Amino acid sequence: MRLDRRILINPADEQFSVAQQCSLSGLARSSYYYRPVGETRENLALIERIDKLFTARPENTLLAVFCVDALEEALSRWGKPQIFNTDQGSQFTSHDFLKPLISNEISVSMDSKGRALDNIFIE
Repeated sequence: MRLDRRILINPADEQFSVAQQCSLSGLARSSYYYRPVGETRENLALIERIDKLFTARPENTLLAVFCVDALEEALSRWGKPQIFNTDQGSQFTSHDFLKPLISNEISVSMDSKGRALDNIFIE
Protein backbone atom coordinates (compact mmCIF):
# COMPACT_ATOMS: atom_id res chain seq x y z
CA MET A 1 0.00 0.00 0.00
CA ARG A 2 1.39 3.37 -1.02
CA LEU A 3 1.43 6.42 1.20
CA ASP A 4 -0.86 9.17 -0.03
CA ARG A 5 1.70 11.99 -0.07
CA ARG A 6 -1.07 14.57 -0.14
CA ILE A 7 -1.34 14.23 3.63
CA LEU A 8 2.20 15.62 3.91
CA ILE A 9 1.10 18.98 2.49
CA ASN A 10 0.02 21.70 4.92
CA PRO A 11 -1.68 24.54 3.04
CA ALA A 12 -1.49 26.73 6.17
CA ASP A 13 2.32 26.47 6.35
CA GLU A 14 3.73 30.01 6.28
CA GLN A 15 7.31 28.99 5.48
CA PHE A 16 6.70 26.81 2.42
CA SER A 17 4.05 27.29 -0.27
CA VAL A 18 1.96 24.36 -1.44
CA ALA A 19 4.06 24.27 -4.63
CA GLN A 20 7.30 24.10 -2.62
CA GLN A 21 5.92 21.39 -0.33
CA CYS A 22 4.79 19.35 -3.30
CA SER A 23 8.21 19.68 -4.90
CA LEU A 24 9.98 18.65 -1.70
CA SER A 25 7.71 15.62 -1.23
CA GLY A 26 8.00 14.51 -4.89
CA LEU A 27 4.33 15.14 -5.53
CA ALA A 28 3.01 16.87 -8.62
CA ARG A 29 1.09 19.94 -7.50
CA SER A 30 -1.91 18.91 -9.60
CA SER A 31 -2.00 15.62 -7.67
CA TYR A 32 -2.42 17.57 -4.44
CA TYR A 33 -5.56 19.24 -5.77
CA TYR A 34 -6.95 16.17 -7.55
CA ARG A 35 -10.17 14.76 -6.12
CA PRO A 36 -11.49 11.53 -7.66
CA VAL A 37 -14.88 11.70 -9.30
CA GLY A 38 -17.17 8.70 -9.28
CA GLU A 39 -18.18 6.98 -12.49
CA THR A 40 -21.44 7.98 -14.14
CA ARG A 41 -24.24 5.45 -14.39
CA GLU A 42 -23.91 5.54 -18.19
CA ASN A 43 -20.16 4.88 -18.11
CA LEU A 44 -20.61 1.97 -15.70
CA ALA A 45 -23.26 0.51 -18.01
CA LEU A 46 -20.90 0.86 -20.98
CA ILE A 47 -18.04 -0.79 -19.07
CA GLU A 48 -20.35 -3.65 -18.08
CA ARG A 49 -21.48 -4.09 -21.70
CA ILE A 50 -17.90 -4.16 -22.97
CA ASP A 51 -17.04 -6.76 -20.32
CA LYS A 52 -19.97 -8.90 -21.43
CA LEU A 53 -18.97 -8.62 -25.08
CA PHE A 54 -15.39 -9.64 -24.38
CA THR A 55 -16.26 -12.48 -22.03
CA ALA A 56 -18.93 -13.81 -24.39
CA ARG A 57 -16.19 -14.63 -26.89
CA PRO A 58 -13.11 -15.94 -25.11
CA GLU A 59 -10.94 -15.39 -28.19
CA ASN A 60 -11.82 -11.66 -28.42
CA THR A 61 -8.84 -11.12 -30.72
CA LEU A 62 -10.50 -8.71 -33.13
CA LEU A 63 -11.28 -11.39 -35.66
CA ALA A 64 -13.58 -10.12 -38.40
CA VAL A 65 -16.60 -12.03 -37.04
CA PHE A 66 -16.17 -10.41 -33.61
CA CYS A 67 -15.82 -6.94 -35.17
CA VAL A 68 -18.87 -7.45 -37.40
CA ASP A 69 -20.96 -8.56 -34.40
CA ALA A 70 -19.83 -5.51 -32.40
CA LEU A 71 -20.54 -3.20 -35.36
CA GLU A 72 -24.02 -4.61 -35.94
CA GLU A 73 -24.88 -4.33 -32.25
CA ALA A 74 -23.63 -0.74 -32.12
CA LEU A 75 -25.70 0.18 -35.19
CA SER A 76 -28.82 -1.37 -33.71
CA ARG A 77 -28.33 0.28 -30.31
CA TRP A 78 -27.15 3.76 -31.24
CA GLY A 79 -28.16 4.19 -34.86
CA LYS A 80 -25.95 4.96 -37.78
CA PRO A 81 -23.20 7.58 -37.73
CA GLN A 82 -22.41 9.72 -40.74
CA ILE A 83 -18.78 8.53 -40.87
CA PHE A 84 -17.06 5.41 -39.55
CA ASN A 85 -13.29 5.71 -39.08
CA THR A 86 -10.93 2.79 -38.60
CA ASP A 87 -7.49 1.60 -39.54
CA GLN A 88 -6.78 -0.76 -42.44
CA GLY A 89 -6.63 -3.94 -40.41
CA SER A 90 -7.82 -6.98 -42.34
CA GLN A 91 -10.87 -7.35 -40.11
CA PHE A 92 -11.98 -3.80 -40.99
CA THR A 93 -11.31 -4.06 -44.73
CA SER A 94 -13.12 -7.38 -45.09
CA HIS A 95 -16.27 -7.54 -47.18
CA ASP A 96 -18.24 -8.82 -44.17
CA PHE A 97 -17.30 -5.77 -42.09
CA LEU A 98 -17.82 -3.18 -44.84
CA LYS A 99 -21.17 -4.61 -45.99
CA PRO A 100 -23.29 -3.23 -43.08
CA LEU A 101 -21.60 0.16 -43.39
CA ILE A 102 -22.19 0.40 -47.12
CA SER A 103 -25.76 -0.92 -46.93
CA ASN A 104 -26.54 1.73 -44.28
CA GLU A 105 -24.94 4.44 -46.46
CA ILE A 106 -22.31 5.21 -43.81
CA SER A 107 -19.19 6.90 -45.15
CA VAL A 108 -16.08 4.85 -44.43
CA SER A 109 -12.87 6.63 -43.48
CA MET A 110 -9.67 4.63 -43.14
CA ASP A 111 -6.34 5.80 -41.86
CA SER A 112 -3.40 5.56 -44.20
CA LYS A 113 -1.15 2.56 -43.77
CA GLY A 114 1.34 3.16 -40.99
CA ARG A 115 -0.61 6.16 -39.72
CA ALA A 116 -1.84 4.90 -36.35
CA LEU A 117 -1.97 8.46 -34.99
CA ASP A 118 -4.23 9.89 -37.72
CA ASN A 119 -7.35 9.93 -35.55
CA ILE A 120 -5.72 10.37 -32.15
CA PHE A 121 -7.73 13.51 -31.42
CA ILE A 122 -11.04 11.77 -32.15
CA GLU A 123 -10.24 8.74 -30.02
